[in-house]
Amino acid sequence: MLFLRASTNPMQRTERKQAGFTNRWQLSHSLDSDLLGSSQAFKAVRHSFSSSLLHIMTAGSMSSLSEDSASELGSLPSLMQEKSMSLPCIVPSEASSSLEQTMPKRRHSWYCDQVIEDIFSYHSKSLTEGMEPEISLECLGIIWELHRPYLIKSNTLAKLFMKAVQEDTSHDLETDRQDRAAQRKREKPWKLPVSPESIIHALGGRRSPTQNKHKKITLSLDIQDNMVTRTGFAIALRNLYCSECVVDMENVLGVLASADVLQIPSLFYHCLNMMKTGISSSTISSFYNIAERYNQERLKEECEHWLAVNLVPKLRSQAYLGQIPEDLLHKVLTSARLFTFSEYHLFKTVLYWIYLKENPTCHILPAHSIILTFFKSFPKASCFLESEVGQKYMPLFRCLRLYGITDARQLEEIENINILPLKWLFRILSCHYQALQAGGDSVLHTDFFTQMVRAGLIVEQNPDYHTQLFSRYGFFFQLKVLKQHSSDFSFFMQRLNPTVPNLPFCINPRSCFCLDEEREVSYEIQVLALEDGIWQEYKTGLLTQTFGLTNKTCKSKTQQMNPETNGIAHIYQQAEIEKLISRF
Repeated sequence: MLFLRASTNPMQRTERKQAGFTNRWQLSHSLDSDLLGSSQAFKAVRHSFSSSLLHIMTAGSMSSLSEDSASELGSLPSLMQEKSMSLPCIVPSEASSSLEQTMPKRRHSWYCDQVIEDIFSYHSKSLTEGMEPEISLECLGIIWELHRPYLIKSNTLAKLFMKAVQEDTSHDLETDRQDRAAQRKREKPWKLPVSPESIIHALGGRRSPTQNKHKKITLSLDIQDNMVTRTGFAIALRNLYCSECVVDMENVLGVLASADVLQIPSLFYHCLNMMKTGISSSTISSFYNIAERYNQERLKEECEHWLAVNLVPKLRSQAYLGQIPEDLLHKVLTSARLFTFSEYHLFKTVLYWIYLKENPTCHILPAHSIILTFFKSFPKASCFLESEVGQKYMPLFRCLRLYGITDARQLEEIENINILPLKWLFRILSCHYQALQAGGDSVLHTDFFTQMVRAGLIVEQNPDYHTQLFSRYGFFFQLKVLKQHSSDFSFFMQRLNPTVPNLPFCINPRSCFCLDEEREVSYEIQVLALEDGIWQEYKTGLLTQTFGLTNKTCKSKTQQMNPETNGIAHIYQQAEIEKLISRF
């Protein structure tokens, strides 16, 4: 028989509430017979809310989910908490007072603790079957049952154990001395023990069975490191019982911190190797901070190399860009391996990074127009970099080669957002004007490797050829990459005649063009090849060539990447190359 509880007020409105991971109808008060709704409500409380759900408005009440979650916990039926791996049974309430009972906390529930303990005990039971644990370790609010033979892998636990044994031994010796002194004071005659086992023990034979058992020792370890999590600590203790280190990428930070506290060198360096090969957009910031914290220079270099290649192609369009530390970004902007499609793409990347730093609650990168509006909102009395907010970002813009931005539309955009000082804009425009007056010569640029203009493209497997067009002071060039065989690539640069009809007008509709027959160009082509997760580098070095407009003089020498022509021949012995990135 089912009992339904209805509202006695006919004017009361029912509101649509969200229960669990669905948006089903549910009355504002709880029903004892609504087992499905109670089960979903329990799941919603037990699992942490997604950050994206915190701002969802319900259809009926138009109130935020985060505002009603605290009040709704008190109206849920009471749930039995049984320590088992199955879900708790849902028991209908029989009194109105039971409706006021609160649900168990999501962060420190018994279910979470059960899973953490199982991570450790599941792998240790198979190796210690029939062995009683001799050591109890009190740490992180959990008592861990350990075995003496496996403590040798951890220097911290081994030292704690030896210290506890010495203290226990000295305490036993002192207790025996006091007992013998008290016995001598009684002056009672000595009697032979009655049991045969005690007689053998008294005569110097084997110990009694009660004395053969090791006394259980309790160790206490206080950890103040916030990076040490219960899950990571459980995985670190589990590896004491394993011959090979087993760690998943999700918990590698907590395991690394636990391995450092427990002083397990093999596990610590195993986590470092995992981090070197597991750098991604979501992990590079935390991995770099770990490398600085533990002085791991090799891991820092891997993070810098990864960011130099992926800063513009990947992170420029992701919210993870805001997590990059400023010192790491500054190093990458001055790196010789930095890849970018153009100098303007690099300028936009720095703009997006500043926007995410100034708006830390933004978890989705907005449109480009919204970011421009943000910079336009600052007072017009001074530019952004000269304001109190933007002065700290001045070193980043000094690393940019802003004179490489020659598109008139892009220069107008930079001027409209009022981010650069006026003298910077004047210097950029003066550089362009003098270059045009000198026939395209960059007279103000003397150091090639620090002042060259960068442009690049990404080459995938298909199609078999790739091209990139770029212009510079009225001269148009094209970089071509051709796939000849399964493992060989060739590339060359050529000058384009501005009068040919197939020249794309979209390069720069308002750009000038030069009809000079010859043009001397200094350039360098750098190729980064990704093979089996490892970046290999190939450079042509500084090349200087005079480009003409005829078929014989408009092309550069073809560069081939094969075992006969470069020092990284082993990269191209396999059938496929994942990606090529060129910079010129």
